[in-house]
Amino acid sequence: MSFLADTTVLGLSSLALRAYQSLPSLSEPAEPDEPDERVDRAALVRFRSQSIPAHIPLNRRLRLLCLHGSGSNNDITRFHMVHTRICNHADCDLLHAPLETSAYSSDFHILSQLPFHAWWTGTLVPAHLARTLRLVLRHIERTGPYDGLFGFSQGAAVVSMLSLPGMVEALGGCAHAWRFVVCGCSAAVGLETAASLCPPPTGSDRVGLPGCIKLPSLHLIGRWDILCRSSSVQLAALYDSPAVYTHGNGHSLPAGLRQDKACAAAIDDFMARQQAAR
Repeated sequence: MSFLADTTVLGLSSLALRAYQSLPSLSEPAEPDEPDERVDRAALVRFRSQSIPAHIPLNRRLRLLCLHGSGSNNDITRFHMVHTRICNHADCDLLHAPLETSAYSSDFHILSQLPFHAWWTGTLVPAHLARTLRLVLRHIERTGPYDGLFGFSQGAAVVSMLSLPGMVEALGGCAHAWRFVVCGCSAAVGLETAASLCPPPTGSDRVGLPGCIKLPSLHLIGRWDILCRSSSVQLAALYDSPAVYTHGNGHSLPAGLRQDKACAAAIDDFMARQQAAR
């Protein structure tokens, strides 16, 4: 199914937006003495759906930081949030990556006039990954706290690597404040590189072992995702007791999910449990 299907009926004009400037490019020279000033230029769009459950006070809604995939941007993530109805449960901050790249799909040029971005391109080396993760972490520390993190494809890899045991401390941050993770069409890439950044492994928390990430998680996997289906299953296995829903699409979270009652039930149940634990 095309990502464009039925997008004209979503009423995205009802979403309140707030935009910020861009994250620094990873090609720029590092400024170790001024890390916080660089994070101030984060590319962020913030929105809240008007479909707010009546029993949840506005000041008690979940906060979610959302990262797009490679060759995507915040506009595409906004569609993902609407198609899955996740924005009905949480106030969503959408953060785009620092590297400009070509669009993953030609459809994206119709959906967005903004540049497209990636968290990394080419070979992923430890120094580059550490800087990428640190940029996201500094953003979380500056604009959080967030109840949860969402990532699609490459973005799912980023939020999962940040959630690995010992990663936040290895990056020079405090213990991570988020309590759950949602992954869409996950790309299980960079895990070996990420493991090299973490402290020496011990016991069941050893990076790469099934269940090593001790956070509640929801994984939306495309049944016909020839690019990342097996990768999505692999990444889900890293979480302790993951909730998994396999939808009948490919490497996308299309508008048709709004008609998928089983998908809606899985998301509603997971997000309700996170709201209750807040």
